Amino acid sequence: MDFSVSNRGFGTLWNKNPSVPATETSSFLAAANSMRAEKSSSIPDASDPELSAGTYEQRLARLRKLHANTDYSGMEPRDRDKLIIDRFRATFPDYTAILGGLYSMLGDNSVYGQIRDEAVKQVLEACPGFEFPMQGEARKEYQRYVWGYEGMSEDEIRAVVLQKNNGGTLADIIASAQELDNLGIDMEAFGLLSLQIRQEMMNGTERDYGYLSDDNPIRINAMIAYAKGYQISWRSLAHNLLEESATHTFKRADMSQEEAKRVALAEMESCLTEFLTKMDNAERR
Repeated sequence: MDFSVSNRGFGTLWNKNPSVPATETSSFLAAANSMRAEKSSSIPDASDPELSAGTYEQRLARLRKLHANTDYSGMEPRDRDKLIIDRFRATFPDYTAILGGLYSMLGDNSVYGQIRDEAVKQVLEACPGFEFPMQGEARKEYQRYVWGYEGMSEDEIRAVVLQKNNGGTLADIIASAQELDNLGIDMEAFGLLSLQIRQEMMNGTERDYGYLSDDNPIRINAMIAYAKGYQISWRSLAHNLLEESATHTFKRADMSQEEAKRVALAEMESCLTEFLTKMDNAERR
Protein backbone atom coordinates (compact mmCIF):
# COMPACT_ATOMS: atom_id res chain seq x y z
CA MET A 1 0.00 0.00 0.00
CA ASP A 2 1.17 3.57 -0.61
CA PHE A 3 0.63 6.19 2.06
CA SER A 4 1.99 8.23 -0.62
CA VAL A 5 30.55 21.13 -4.41
CA SER A 6 32.66 22.81 -6.02
CA ASN A 7 32.44 23.50 -9.76
CA ARG A 8 35.27 21.10 -10.51
CA GLY A 9 32.77 18.35 -9.72
CA PHE A 10 30.89 19.13 -12.94
CA GLY A 11 33.45 17.64 -15.30
CA THR A 12 33.44 14.19 -16.89
CA LEU A 13 31.28 12.69 -14.15
CA TRP A 14 28.46 15.11 -14.90
CA ASN A 15 28.76 15.06 -18.69
CA LYS A 16 25.14 15.49 -19.73
CA ASN A 17 25.47 13.26 -22.80
CA PRO A 18 27.85 10.44 -21.85
CA SER A 19 28.44 7.49 -24.13
CA VAL A 20 26.49 4.69 -22.48
CA PRO A 21 26.11 1.23 -24.03
CA ALA A 22 22.58 0.36 -25.15
CA THR A 23 20.59 -1.54 -22.54
CA GLU A 24 20.53 -5.26 -23.17
CA THR A 25 17.71 -7.56 -22.13
CA SER A 26 19.50 -10.16 -20.05
CA SER A 27 18.39 -13.65 -19.23
CA PHE A 28 17.70 -12.39 -15.72
CA LEU A 29 15.24 -9.75 -16.96
CA ALA A 30 13.50 -12.28 -19.19
CA ALA A 31 13.14 -14.66 -16.27
CA ALA A 32 11.95 -11.89 -13.95
CA ASN A 33 9.34 -10.72 -16.44
CA SER A 34 8.17 -14.29 -16.95
CA MET A 35 7.87 -14.74 -13.20
CA ARG A 36 5.88 -11.52 -12.87
CA ALA A 37 3.59 -12.50 -15.75
CA GLU A 38 2.90 -15.87 -14.17
CA LYS A 39 2.06 -14.24 -10.85
CA SER A 40 -0.25 -11.72 -12.52
CA SER A 41 -2.11 -14.34 -14.55
CA SER A 42 -2.70 -16.43 -11.46
CA ILE A 43 -4.52 -13.59 -9.69
CA PRO A 44 -8.25 -13.46 -10.46
CA ASP A 45 -9.16 -10.77 -13.01
CA ALA A 46 -5.96 -8.74 -12.51
CA SER A 47 -4.94 -9.37 -16.13
CA ASP A 48 -8.41 -8.96 -17.64
CA PRO A 49 -7.86 -6.86 -20.82
CA GLU A 50 -11.19 -5.11 -20.25
CA LEU A 51 -9.74 -3.40 -17.18
CA SER A 52 -7.72 -1.06 -19.41
CA ALA A 53 -10.53 -0.29 -21.87
CA GLY A 54 -12.37 3.03 -22.03
CA THR A 55 -11.68 6.39 -20.41
CA TYR A 56 -9.98 6.65 -17.04
CA GLU A 57 -13.35 7.54 -15.50
CA GLN A 58 -14.91 4.39 -16.97
CA ARG A 59 -12.00 2.24 -15.84
CA LEU A 60 -12.24 3.63 -12.30
CA ALA A 61 -15.97 2.92 -12.18
CA ARG A 62 -15.26 -0.65 -13.32
CA LEU A 63 -12.67 -1.12 -10.55
CA ARG A 64 -15.12 0.16 -7.95
CA LYS A 65 -17.72 -2.39 -9.07
CA LEU A 66 -15.13 -5.16 -9.15
CA HIS A 67 -14.01 -4.32 -5.62
CA ALA A 68 -17.59 -4.25 -4.32
CA ASN A 69 -18.21 -7.71 -5.80
CA THR A 70 -14.97 -9.31 -4.54
CA ASP A 71 -15.03 -11.77 -1.66
CA TYR A 72 -11.72 -11.19 0.13
CA SER A 73 -12.37 -13.78 2.84
CA GLY A 74 -9.78 -16.51 3.00
CA MET A 75 -7.06 -14.17 1.73
CA GLU A 76 -4.22 -12.81 3.85
CA PRO A 77 -4.25 -8.98 4.16
CA ARG A 78 -1.09 -8.65 2.10
CA ASP A 79 -2.65 -10.73 -0.69
CA ARG A 80 -5.74 -8.54 -0.66
CA ASP A 81 -3.49 -5.49 -0.92
CA LYS A 82 -1.50 -7.08 -3.74
CA LEU A 83 -4.64 -7.99 -5.67
CA ILE A 84 -5.89 -4.40 -5.54
CA ILE A 85 -2.51 -2.98 -6.55
CA ASP A 86 -2.27 -5.46 -9.44
CA ARG A 87 -5.70 -4.37 -10.64
CA PHE A 88 -4.81 -0.69 -10.57
CA ARG A 89 -1.49 -1.30 -12.33
CA ALA A 90 -3.22 -3.35 -15.03
CA THR A 91 -5.93 -0.71 -15.45
CA PHE A 92 -3.79 2.44 -15.58
CA PRO A 93 -0.46 2.14 -17.43
CA ASP A 94 0.85 5.29 -15.72
CA TYR A 95 -0.30 4.28 -12.22
CA THR A 96 3.12 4.70 -10.59
CA ALA A 97 3.53 8.09 -12.27
CA ILE A 98 0.12 9.05 -10.86
CA LEU A 99 1.34 8.09 -7.38
CA GLY A 100 4.59 9.95 -8.07
CA GLY A 101 2.77 13.25 -8.58
CA LEU A 102 2.86 13.66 -12.36
CA TYR A 103 -0.72 14.97 -12.32
CA SER A 104 -0.75 16.54 -8.86
CA MET A 105 -1.15 20.06 -10.33
CA LEU A 106 -4.63 19.05 -11.51
CA GLY A 107 -5.79 18.74 -7.89
CA ASP A 108 -7.31 16.02 -5.75
CA ASN A 109 -10.64 16.18 -7.57
CA SER A 110 -9.14 15.24 -10.92
CA VAL A 111 -9.56 11.67 -12.13
CA TYR A 112 -5.91 11.06 -11.24
CA GLY A 113 -6.48 12.21 -7.67
CA GLN A 114 -9.55 9.99 -7.51
CA ILE A 115 -7.53 7.00 -8.74
CA ARG A 116 -4.94 7.51 -6.02
CA ASP A 117 -7.56 7.95 -3.29
CA GLU A 118 -9.68 5.03 -4.51
CA ALA A 119 -6.74 2.63 -4.32
CA VAL A 120 -6.10 3.58 -0.70
CA LYS A 121 -9.81 3.34 0.10
CA GLN A 122 -10.14 -0.14 -1.38
CA VAL A 123 -7.11 -1.49 0.47
CA LEU A 124 -8.40 -0.13 3.79
CA GLU A 125 -11.84 -1.59 3.15
CA ALA A 126 -10.37 -4.96 2.16
CA CYS A 127 -8.08 -5.10 5.21
CA PRO A 128 -10.13 -3.72 8.15
CA GLY A 129 -8.15 -3.46 11.36
CA PHE A 130 -4.90 -4.59 9.73
CA GLU A 131 -1.80 -2.80 10.99
CA PHE A 132 0.27 -2.09 7.90
CA PRO A 133 4.06 -2.09 8.49
CA MET A 134 5.06 1.55 8.29
CA GLN A 135 8.83 1.56 8.73
CA GLY A 136 12.06 -0.39 8.67
CA GLU A 137 12.70 -3.78 7.13
CA ALA A 138 9.14 -4.93 7.82
CA ARG A 139 7.77 -2.18 5.56
CA LYS A 140 10.33 -2.93 2.85
CA GLU A 141 9.47 -6.64 2.85
CA TYR A 142 5.75 -5.92 2.80
CA GLN A 143 5.95 -3.39 -0.04
CA ARG A 144 8.18 -5.62 -2.13
CA TYR A 145 5.70 -8.48 -1.74
CA VAL A 146 2.58 -6.52 -2.68
CA TRP A 147 4.35 -4.84 -5.62
CA GLY A 148 5.67 -8.15 -6.96
CA TYR A 149 9.38 -7.98 -6.07
CA GLU A 150 9.58 -10.49 -3.23
CA GLY A 151 12.93 -12.28 -3.04
CA MET A 152 14.69 -9.94 -5.46
CA SER A 153 17.84 -7.98 -4.66
CA GLU A 154 17.92 -4.19 -4.94
CA ASP A 155 20.04 -4.44 -8.10
CA GLU A 156 17.49 -6.81 -9.66
CA ILE A 157 14.60 -4.55 -8.69
CA ARG A 158 16.30 -1.49 -10.20
CA ALA A 159 16.86 -3.35 -13.46
CA VAL A 160 13.23 -4.45 -13.75
CA VAL A 161 11.84 -1.01 -12.83
CA LEU A 162 14.12 0.77 -15.32
CA GLN A 163 13.26 -1.66 -18.09
CA LYS A 164 9.55 -1.16 -17.41
CA ASN A 165 9.89 2.65 -17.59
CA ASN A 166 12.37 2.79 -20.46
CA GLY A 167 10.89 5.57 -22.59
CA GLY A 168 13.58 8.01 -21.47
CA THR A 169 11.13 10.80 -20.56
CA LEU A 170 10.76 12.81 -17.39
CA ALA A 171 7.48 10.95 -16.80
CA ASP A 172 9.42 7.65 -16.89
CA ILE A 173 11.82 9.02 -14.30
CA ILE A 174 8.89 10.07 -12.10
CA ALA A 175 7.39 6.56 -12.32
CA SER A 176 10.72 4.83 -11.61
CA ALA A 177 11.52 7.15 -8.72
CA GLN A 178 8.11 6.59 -7.15
CA GLU A 179 8.32 2.81 -7.36
CA LEU A 180 11.89 2.50 -6.11
CA ASP A 181 11.39 5.01 -3.31
CA ASN A 182 8.21 3.18 -2.28
CA LEU A 183 10.27 -0.02 -2.02
CA GLY A 184 12.84 1.67 0.23
CA ILE A 185 15.54 1.93 -2.46
CA ASP A 186 17.71 5.05 -3.07
CA MET A 187 15.38 7.20 -0.97
CA GLU A 188 17.98 9.89 -0.18
CA ALA A 189 18.81 10.42 -3.86
CA PHE A 190 15.16 10.61 -4.84
CA GLY A 191 14.56 13.14 -2.08
CA LEU A 192 17.14 15.37 -3.74
CA LEU A 193 16.04 14.72 -7.33
CA SER A 194 12.34 15.28 -6.67
CA LEU A 195 12.92 19.03 -6.42
CA GLN A 196 14.75 19.11 -9.75
CA ILE A 197 12.03 17.06 -11.48
CA ARG A 198 9.47 19.78 -10.83
CA GLN A 199 12.02 22.45 -11.75
CA GLU A 200 12.57 20.76 -15.14
CA MET A 201 8.81 20.79 -15.79
CA MET A 202 8.61 24.48 -14.88
CA ASN A 203 11.65 25.46 -16.95
CA GLY A 204 10.39 23.66 -20.05
CA THR A 205 6.96 25.21 -19.79
CA GLU A 206 8.29 28.73 -19.28
CA ARG A 207 10.55 28.40 -22.32
CA ASP A 208 7.47 27.75 -24.46
CA TYR A 209 4.85 29.94 -22.78
CA GLY A 210 6.66 32.45 -20.60
CA TYR A 211 5.64 32.97 -16.99
CA LEU A 212 2.15 31.76 -16.05
CA SER A 213 0.52 31.58 -12.63
CA ASP A 214 0.53 28.22 -10.83
CA ASP A 215 -3.21 27.68 -11.33
CA ASN A 216 -3.28 28.63 -15.01
CA PRO A 217 -4.72 25.65 -16.97
CA ILE A 218 -2.28 26.27 -19.82
CA ARG A 219 0.67 26.01 -17.43
CA ILE A 220 -0.69 22.88 -15.72
CA ASN A 221 -1.40 21.01 -18.95
CA ALA A 222 1.87 22.15 -20.50
CA MET A 223 3.90 20.89 -17.52
CA ILE A 224 2.30 17.46 -17.77
CA ALA A 225 2.76 17.32 -21.55
CA TYR A 226 6.37 18.41 -21.17
CA ALA A 227 7.07 15.65 -18.64
CA LYS A 228 5.58 13.06 -20.98
CA GLY A 229 7.56 14.22 -24.00
CA TYR A 230 10.87 15.58 -22.70
CA GLN A 231 13.80 13.16 -22.98
CA ILE A 232 16.27 13.34 -20.11
CA SER A 233 18.66 10.92 -18.46
CA TRP A 234 19.24 10.38 -14.75
CA ARG A 235 22.74 11.79 -15.23
CA SER A 236 21.46 14.96 -16.84
CA LEU A 237 18.88 15.41 -14.09
CA ALA A 238 21.58 15.08 -11.42
CA HIS A 239 23.86 17.47 -13.32
CA ASN A 240 21.09 20.07 -13.54
CA LEU A 241 20.32 19.69 -9.84
CA LEU A 242 23.92 20.38 -8.85
CA GLU A 243 24.17 23.38 -11.16
CA GLU A 244 20.91 24.78 -9.82
CA SER A 245 21.93 24.13 -6.21
CA ALA A 246 25.24 25.94 -6.73
CA THR A 247 23.26 29.18 -7.16
CA HIS A 248 21.52 28.81 -3.79
CA THR A 249 22.48 29.92 -0.30
CA PHE A 250 23.12 27.31 2.39
CA LYS A 251 23.19 27.97 6.12
CA ARG A 252 24.59 25.93 9.01
CA ALA A 253 24.94 27.22 12.53
CA ASP A 254 28.60 26.23 12.89
CA MET A 255 29.81 27.36 9.45
CA SER A 256 30.10 30.40 7.26
CA GLN A 257 27.71 30.50 4.28
CA GLU A 258 30.58 29.79 1.91
CA GLU A 259 31.70 26.74 3.88
CA ALA A 260 28.12 25.55 4.36
CA LYS A 261 27.54 25.66 0.60
CA ARG A 262 30.79 23.81 -0.14
CA VAL A 263 29.95 21.04 2.34
CA ALA A 264 26.30 20.75 1.23
CA LEU A 265 27.19 20.50 -2.46
CA ALA A 266 29.94 17.97 -1.76
CA GLU A 267 27.46 15.81 0.18
CA MET A 268 24.93 16.05 -2.62
CA GLU A 269 27.50 15.14 -5.24
CA SER A 270 28.66 12.14 -3.22
CA CYS A 271 25.11 10.86 -2.81
CA LEU A 272 24.26 11.33 -6.48
CA THR A 273 27.53 9.80 -7.69
CA GLU A 274 26.80 6.61 -5.77
CA PHE A 275 23.22 6.63 -7.05
CA LEU A 276 24.24 7.08 -10.70
CA THR A 277 26.70 4.20 -10.45
CA LYS A 278 23.88 1.93 -9.29
CA MET A 279 21.56 3.12 -12.04
CA ASP A 280 24.24 2.67 -14.72
CA ASN A 281 24.80 -0.88 -13.53
CA ALA A 282 21.05 -1.56 -13.56
CA GLU A 283 20.67 -0.22 -17.11
CA ARG A 284 23.42 -2.55 -18.31
CA ARG A 285 21.95 -5.74 -16.80
